[in-house]
Amino acid sequence: MLRPSFLTSSRARVLAAFLLLTLILVRTFPSTTQWRWRNRNQSKSKDQPIERCPPTSQKVVVMARTGASEAALRVPALMNTSLRCAKHVYLYSDLDQDVGPYHVTDALDNVARDVVDNNSEFEFYHRQLELWKNKGDLSELQGLKSTPKDPALAEWTSSHYNTDLAAWQLDKYKFFHVLEKTWAAKPDMDWYVMIDSDTYVVWPTLLRWLETLDPSQKSYLGCGLWMDEYWFAHGGAGIVLSRAAMETLIYNNTATRWDPNMGKYCCGDFVLAVALRDDYGVELQQAFPMFSQERWSTVPLGNENFWCRPAITFHHLPPEEMKEIADFEDNRLNMSKLEPWTHADIFRDYTIKSIPDGSYRANWDGTFASDRYEFDKYQGMSLEPKSFQECIEACEADEDCLQYTHHDETCYIGTVIRLGFKKDEDEGGMWQSGWHKTRIDHWASMQPLCDEVTF
Repeated sequence: MLRPSFLTSSRARVLAAFLLLTLILVRTFPSTTQWRWRNRNQSKSKDQPIERCPPTSQKVVVMARTGASEAALRVPALMNTSLRCAKHVYLYSDLDQDVGPYHVTDALDNVARDVVDNNSEFEFYHRQLELWKNKGDLSELQGLKSTPKDPALAEWTSSHYNTDLAAWQLDKYKFFHVLEKTWAAKPDMDWYVMIDSDTYVVWPTLLRWLETLDPSQKSYLGCGLWMDEYWFAHGGAGIVLSRAAMETLIYNNTATRWDPNMGKYCCGDFVLAVALRDDYGVELQQAFPMFSQERWSTVPLGNENFWCRPAITFHHLPPEEMKEIADFEDNRLNMSKLEPWTHADIFRDYTIKSIPDGSYRANWDGTFASDRYEFDKYQGMSLEPKSFQECIEACEADEDCLQYTHHDETCYIGTVIRLGFKKDEDEGGMWQSGWHKTRIDHWASMQPLCDEVTF
């Protein structure tokens, strides 16, 4: 091999020592799940085409759960926005049907008969199958209510999931069967991601994050909630399972063993955590706030732990909000902003630009006060009785107040920043919301620039 004449033996020894030291450092540096993007200004030259869909490894499978009565609304919105670049997507419901070009598989068709028969939670399922067979239309079942028989279970479900729909009680039975069916269709992939049909996944950022993890390790990740001594990944925020974790679940007949006991529990995402921990010793790895059960418009900005963290999922999104996020992604791509976007980017490029210049917005819930669980979670404070003008004055008098909402003679003081959403007048009167722009601008000016993004 030819060697450049200027590389003397002493220089060669120095270079060899440097390379050896580098190798030692690489081999001894502790493994980490943090991935860093150091250059926030990276862009492609103008003559390079910008690819919307990243060329990153696509050994990632997405499983999206929906209900038959909402599939026609949810599935096209999901596939045309969040999952437009996903290569392997499997759609599941409680009915086998086609929605345009997309096939939706019945996740419950192989649940054991002794579990399905004489089970009140499957009454809706039987009725739905019969109605679809005879009429091909499920509209009369939309909004049908059903409450769990266990009062404690009913209360917890209502407060945390805000639903008493009959179709929702079937959802818990889908989880293990969705995993089994997906593994049968696409085994031995690296990662399996389960979401709801109203979940938005920031696909390029998800792939970047998964590159930092090892699929051969038994990993179970998501936005953690605590219940009955268990941390479990919230299903709507997204659940990530590694290949090794999936193998453990599938090859031990988990669905068959757990189906008879599902009626005792509120939710499939919780039972998944119980099975993983108790049967296989796999604990949840917290991925909050990257994985969020919040809507895009209700992300609680103002928490320093959120600011420089990437955003990977949002939940409870109507189709129009999914389109809004997809447009946001496209705009960043058109400006050659290729790095993962953070909660700081959401604030600067979306939230603050959407807050009105006027004093307030009518027919608007800015603080998420309509959901007391969500409002209280971020140390909101309610004052009553108060007029709307008194609510404005109360916010001005409280130096921690960044925004406020007035409804039904109650003033809600918010100490985080949310854009919120349209909320029509109801029996309590008009919803009115305002923001303390001066304090918000001051708070934003004190935040870091996020030159280094870490998961």
